[in-house]
Amino acid sequence: MYMAYDMLSDTMKGMLDDLECVHELLHFISRPTLHWKPSAKNLASIAERYPPVVHPLVLTHPETGKKALYVSEGQVNRIVGLTDDEGRWLLQFLFKHAVTLEFTYRHTYSVDDLVFWDNRACQHIALADYVQDPNTPRLMHRLTVLGEESGRFYDENAS
Repeated sequence: MYMAYDMLSDTMKGMLDDLECVHELLHFISRPTLHWKPSAKNLASIAERYPPVVHPLVLTHPETGKKALYVSEGQVNRIVGLTDDEGRWLLQFLFKHAVTLEFTYRHTYSVDDLVFWDNRACQHIALADYVQDPNTPRLMHRLTVLGEESGRFYDENAS
């Protein structure tokens, strides 16, 4: 996402640098391409447990000092301060730009692989092409390293 940001024009960078976007788990869960659908009760529980959060659209990494796009089609559904139409257009451009082949690393999984990434500087999109037999269980462990907070809870009435 460093490179995706760097390859933008200076005019576009200037426009994006001060914008914030809303990351929302319910947006991810409600996508039509998702293979499972939670019940209405589960949706309410998820919404309460994981409320929308505002993050900068361009994140300055706290360790490297480099700027990176901090936007993902699966998580971001609006830009604070823009109309829905303005935000939708800009987000669609950024989603497409961020997954340009030259900005992408594609990992081919093998048994006993250990893969990790820094969510502040990249986005993870699992394509589920590692599944040979849907009846074979996949064992995965997730570890999240705590760091500096970069967002705040989103208050729809405050924007």
